[in-house]
Amino acid sequence: MFTIVKIIVSAAIIGIITEISRRSPSYGGIIAALPIVSMLSMVWLYIQGETKETLSHFAFSVASGIPSTVIMLSMVWLYIQGETKETLSHFAFSVASGIPSTVIMLVIIGIALRHSLSFIAASGLGLTGWLVFLYAQDFIVKHINSQQ
Repeated sequence: MFTIVKIIVSAAIIGIITEISRRSPSYGGIIAALPIVSMLSMVWLYIQGETKETLSHFAFSVASGIPSTVIMLSMVWLYIQGETKETLSHFAFSVASGIPSTVIMLVIIGIALRHSLSFIAASGLGLTGWLVFLYAQDFIVKHINSQQ
């Protein structure tokens, strides 16, 4: 029964992200860069009683494979859906710009778990780091664009 609940919740979240991406490729790209599936996997592992070491190792492993996986799968999916080249380029740029903050988030979570913080605290720190880095990155890009 728990497996069915995990599948339904995970599918619903992925479906919502897909709809956001279709309506706003830029926001969809940023959300897609956040490893929703990885976070869901860590939540399910935590609920099932996995150790902090296992969760930390998982976070570091995911951080190393995010950039190429997210971009390739997203682009293939959108291409199959028949999206225009302009939409694909906006989405790809948004995904690519969100990758550094996502890697920062997973590294923070991994380090926090290795230092015996609870999963909830580590996730909170990671998400905070993600948001701070994303806003700092946006500020820097806007500042550079205003200089031109």
